[in-house]
Amino acid sequence: MDLIWNEYEVPFGSLLLPTKGISVSDVLSILGDDLSNFLTFLDNHFLVETFLCGYSITLADISLCCALSASTHVVGEVCSSFPHLARWLRTLVSHPSFSPFLPSLPQPQQHAQKEEEEEEEEEKGDVMYVPQTDYSVPPTKFSPKWNRGRDRVKDVLGLGESWVGRKVLLKGWARTIRQAKKGALLFIELNDGSSPDSLQVVAVRGECEGVEEVEGCGGTGASIQVMGEVVRSQGKGQDIEIFGKKLVVIGAVYAGEEEGTIGNARYPLAKGKHSMEFLRTNAHLRPRSRVYSATVRIRNALAYATHKFYQERGFLYIHTPLLTCSDCEGAGEQFTVTTMLPESGEPGIIPTTQTGEIDYSKDFFGRQTSLTVSGQLNVETHCVALGDCYTFGPTFRAENSHTSRHLAEFWMIEPEIAFATLEDNINLAEDYLKFCVQYALDNHLDDIQYFASIPMGEEGLEDRLRNVLDSEFVRLTYTDAIEILIDHVTRGEVTFDEEVFWGIDMASEHERYLTEIVYKMVRVYLFKF
Repeated sequence: MDLIWNEYEVPFGSLLLPTKGISVSDVLSILGDDLSNFLTFLDNHFLVETFLCGYSITLADISLCCALSASTHVVGEVCSSFPHLARWLRTLVSHPSFSPFLPSLPQPQQHAQKEEEEEEEEEKGDVMYVPQTDYSVPPTKFSPKWNRGRDRVKDVLGLGESWVGRKVLLKGWARTIRQAKKGALLFIELNDGSSPDSLQVVAVRGECEGVEEVEGCGGTGASIQVMGEVVRSQGKGQDIEIFGKKLVVIGAVYAGEEEGTIGNARYPLAKGKHSMEFLRTNAHLRPRSRVYSATVRIRNALAYATHKFYQERGFLYIHTPLLTCSDCEGAGEQFTVTTMLPESGEPGIIPTTQTGEIDYSKDFFGRQTSLTVSGQLNVETHCVALGDCYTFGPTFRAENSHTSRHLAEFWMIEPEIAFATLEDNINLAEDYLKFCVQYALDNHLDDIQYFASIPMGEEGLEDRLRNVLDSEFVRLTYTDAIEILIDHVTRGEVTFDEEVFWGIDMASEHERYLTEIVYKMVRVYLFKF
């Protein structure tokens, strides 16, 4: 806001000149390069950032949006000449929390003419559909050819009632298909994987093309294309729905009573909830379940946030090898990689040494090789040559322990900081954790809220995550942590399964007690700074 007030007060005041009888061209000539430079500055900023500062709407965004929207003359120039600034403007004026208080954003004449041309072409015949959602693709030196060619369910739901009256083209999978009013209406719950929530499509027999085709598609699991219009929903549970104009079955469900017939009699996923054990038996279909798809979306967001966090701070991403001869400080039992086992699976002759041990010199790598348990050693060598580095990839540990903390395969983030202290390391870890939590809340709040609402989920999950952002991490020495635990045991406030004394490796119960009862967030280290 200081930047806006101090540097661009004159351009802002000039935005109102057209209302006093001065033309847009006169305004631009009066301002000279000031306004153009200001808009170019903003457009470049929104090329890489979603909002003015941070990862959510702030008062600065509202202030700037109101100022730019004050003149319906100049804002048309903004929308036609500055695509990234226009994307930001449309995001704010369509946001349900702020749209009632912001001026409406007029559509530039060029955009209106384009819509009229598209309608004329549509009357002539089939044309390529261009989604109305502005994804603000950064400019490139080549001519991009890829186009999604459809609107996403997440985007339509996010824009909500601001899109009422707009035409959309959706492609997704039916979660449910049901009839009403003796077959006069067809309701389709459509999901395309972009959101845990689905869009309801209402098709009226006689007014929507393809109703009969959808009725014979097999139901749940069928992939369907929907062309329709966004309307306000007359039912409960959703603000908008799609009034279908044309339905096309892309892929029917072949799970009838007999093999090769259309139907859902043998389709594994029903409308109701499924246990995790059941989903594991249908691995190819579990991404269509709400709980698994939400997990994948959040994991994707956290992986992106990981790279974004370290790249923005000048770290180099190092690709460390998956096949290695290093045990990496005895981090865990390893999976051996070898070519000496026969491909047929039948017992073969494995080369041995004179002492009876396996002769790995005859193996592919000439020595015993395993899947990596950590990329840390490789990152350390790069750090002392290149500076701050990190690796982020899969690791493998052959520990036969069936707990959530002992996985055979998992992804691990391992940063290495050059010329750093222990305090630097702790500060970086705390910043990284909060950055990822903030990114997930800003971009996948719907998935987080879904996890909190299901029986197998965690009630109050959103509040716990926000608590991570709002809380300062307590930093304790190992000695202080042990003394606190012993004190609470002595006073009879807690009883642990494992005895607490100085020198033990603190168990999970000790860690949970410190973080959930004594403090909110704790960092335990060996030495004071």
